[in-house]
Amino acid sequence: MKTITMICWKRSDYLERSFASIMTNDLIEEIDKIYIFAEPDRPAEMDSLLNTITLSHLGLVEVHSNSKRLGVDKNGHQAIEHAFRQGSELNIHVEEDVILSKDAISMVFGMNLKYSGTNCLCMCLHNHNALPISGVTIGLTQQIHEFNPYGWACTERQWAFMSDEWFTNRWSSDGVDKYGWDWSINYHCAKAKTHYTLMPMVSRATTIGELGGVNMTPEQWRADFAKQEIL
Repeated sequence: MKTITMICWKRSDYLERSFASIMTNDLIEEIDKIYIFAEPDRPAEMDSLLNTITLSHLGLVEVHSNSKRLGVDKNGHQAIEHAFRQGSELNIHVEEDVILSKDAISMVFGMNLKYSGTNCLCMCLHNHNALPISGVTIGLTQQIHEFNPYGWACTERQWAFMSDEWFTNRWSSDGVDKYGWDWSINYHCAKAKTHYTLMPMVSRATTIGELGGVNMTPEQWRADFAKQEIL
């Protein structure tokens, strides 16, 4: 069973574009289930969109509505955990502002079949549109001690380890700021170096999250992503 998990809250226009990019992907027919976990207190247009998506893709899309707001870290964790508890062997995770290239799913499948038995932690689909600093080249990816949260995939075995690291909540050196789940995973990859990720040499995903994001200002988004294109 192969699955996709998505999380959303208020940005219905972003979710619509993100979901559309998934549905135009090569090998989308190989996906057995798409789980969307939605935060409460969302606008009416988000509910309307979720209803339209569900009715248009009966049997494929399953929407879960949280009873209380969990945030990106807890909502994302429960979405992925749910997918694997339902029998998923491989899951692709995106937030509602991630856009996948048309070959992202097929690339995940290909890399998973070749390297699922190694110390690979997951496969990232985004690399800030630049080559990783160092790493072993494997096909169209590099093996690198780095993690990028803008679209990624893991197997059930890999998730068991990632789940343990998810809530370690790394703190800044001055003890003032607490960083989220993605910082925890990245910290482990960069410091412990017992696991690596597969990162594409050309990004297979990007983010449209200029507005309404939690941890990125519009200015930072424009600097990092505004000019980025994916194939």
